[in-house]
Amino acid sequence: MDLGQIISGEREKLGLSQRALADKAGIRQATLSSIENGGDVKIGTARRILLALGMDLAVLPVNNVRGKSPAAERKIEIERVRGHFKMRRQKLRGLLDSLSVTQIRLVREINQKANAGYLAELWEDFLRLDKSSMKRALDSERFHDMAWQSLFQANPFIVAGVGSWD
Repeated sequence: MDLGQIISGEREKLGLSQRALADKAGIRQATLSSIENGGDVKIGTARRILLALGMDLAVLPVNNVRGKSPAAERKIEIERVRGHFKMRRQKLRGLLDSLSVTQIRLVREINQKANAGYLAELWEDFLRLDKSSMKRALDSERFHDMAWQSLFQANPFIVAGVGSWD
């Protein structure tokens, strides 16, 4: 689909005549007709028409320096972040093996004093679980509908000094 078809389609969806859209964009009706029929258009003119339609013009790279599309790059970054937080969940899972019930209670007390808000409440719920339930919770992507990536922003184990990401 070319720009002229996009403009024509949006204009028709909005119930505008060529004259009405041309007036709204500050161009001649003949210019708009030419563009809708595949004629050349200056970027400034295209942007004025699109803005009159409630749209805007964006220029995006087709390929970045590594030769991947922006969508492919986003997908790679999303997978990198998911992997990063999966590793953090695994480290916390391993840490749970080495902590006693007393140490977990201490972490819970520190969480109650040092953290506040919704994340602290979620960690409080987590710290009330027995160890096996904690490990099962860490194996899932979310805990009480909150992604671990968000929960780790207020990780009470790190705050309590009984764990690290290293």
